[in-house]
Amino acid sequence: APNSRTLRKFYRFQVASPLHIRELTVRGGDSACFVSIAIGNATEATTLVVGAVEFITPEGLEADRISATGGQNFFSSMDYTSFSRSEPSRNTISKAKSAVELFDCSGRLPPGSSYRYVFHIRAVSPEAQTRGIAVGDILGKAIFTWYKTMGEAGRIASADVVCPPSYPSSLLASPVGFSNSSDISQFVMHRSGL
Repeated sequence: APNSRTLRKFYRFQVASPLHIRELTVRGGDSACFVSIAIGNATEATTLVVGAVEFITPEGLEADRISATGGQNFFSSMDYTSFSRSEPSRNTISKAKSAVELFDCSGRLPPGSSYRYVFHIRAVSPEAQTRGIAVGDILGKAIFTWYKTMGEAGRIASADVVCPPSYPSSLLASPVGFSNSSDISQFVMHRSGL
């Protein structure tokens, strides 16, 4: 009908990230750094599940996640029992994970809580090893995949992580490399047993 009218409504709403990301970087020599990335659930009532955590580095650098569980999360450790396929008559169950171990590696992030992930960034190519990692070099960025209660998925990346300056000699003279105990408490890994 030519005289019919339609009412279109455009809804605009603020889309906010459900995760807050903070980072702390410490030099580990001329060609290595340790990066600690903390993520926090910024929602007021939604529990999130962190499904994947990765650190993308530029060419010549490599990132290894430091974890007491070998860097596994719930989705990569769901096969917690294994059966022998070569000898069907002798199916043996390997050590099953306890409920606490499954819960610890589930990636569950309740409202207001946070987790910290630690990565070791090092130079691997011959050119990068010769040059080393200099102050101000971009080390890469952390990428987190998260899921909401009903399965909605999202990905968020940190800002580029930059190599910090070397510490003054006064810090290097202390037995553990930190000037006081408050510096040590900022570098904690959650769900690691450390």
